Amino acid sequence: MARTTISIDDELIEEAKDTGLNVSQLAREAVENKLESPTHHFFNTNEDNLPGNQTGAGVYGHGVVATFAKADNEEHIDEFGGYIGEVVANDRVYSWENNYGLRAVGIALEDGDAEPVPAEHRLFHPPSGDIHEFHVPVNWVAVLDRKNSLTTDEVQHIVGHPVWGRGTHVELKDEHHPELLWDIVVGRS
Repeated sequence: MARTTISIDDELIEEAKDTGLNVSQLAREAVENKLESPTHHFFNTNEDNLPGNQTGAGVYGHGVVATFAKADNEEHIDEFGGYIGEVVANDRVYSWENNYGLRAVGIALEDGDAEPVPAEHRLFHPPSGDIHEFHVPVNWVAVLDRKNSLTTDEVQHIVGHPVWGRGTHVELKDEHHPELLWDIVVGRS
């Protein structure tokens, strides 16, 4: 068994021992729980990449999170497919719509696949078009009306710093307070 040194205040360790707690067991369980906890993904609805009069909110009606890449741009295929490929079943998905804010939260139903969906399964672009789509099925737990979205300023106020630019994907870390963002979206719905 590999040994790792973990720094904990001596007084805290003594207090834990005095109450009968096994610090090693608790530390091991905490690490196991953290490794098993879902990853939090912040995705843009990519409305700018949709043809016609489609809105980014289409992902909610189709029950997916989606990214897009031009079929002739291998770098973008790798990048945007890679974002979807990072998603694992039961991960948490947060959906951002440009000009409105954080609109929805959901749970990934399957592992993501970095390969584009077959042309006949595209949801947003014509099968004969030159845009690849990448999807992960999502159970959207809460979807807010545009007017109730968490704005950029609100998210920054909650998190303490900007989280979102105009990119497609950000993996939310603990310092982004993803559970709090989740609870606020659910509470507003």
